[in-house]
Amino acid sequence: MKSNLYVIRDLVAGETGPIFHSVNDAVAVRHYQAMVHKNEPSWQTDFQLEYVGEYCHKTGVIFPTGELRIVIVGENPETKQYYSEDKNAETL
Repeated sequence: MKSNLYVIRDLVAGETGPIFHSVNDAVAVRHYQAMVHKNEPSWQTDFQLEYVGEYCHKTGVIFPTGELRIVIVGENPETKQYYSEDKNAETL
């Protein structure tokens, strides 16, 4: 079984938080939204969710993508649909 790997980037700091795994973009967006909503509303546009690779649970091997894929920026529902390219996820 494989999971997708994601990071949440703080656009103001120019850094990412810890890597986390999720079954698809839709579930990762839930995690992202829970984190973003802990911040002041004016700061919620300062973050983006990025897909960075896959993790194999059986072997423990990480497969990086080589380049990141932006899943969502800020809290704009239109942005979620624009950036989501996860073939396993339903429309957000």
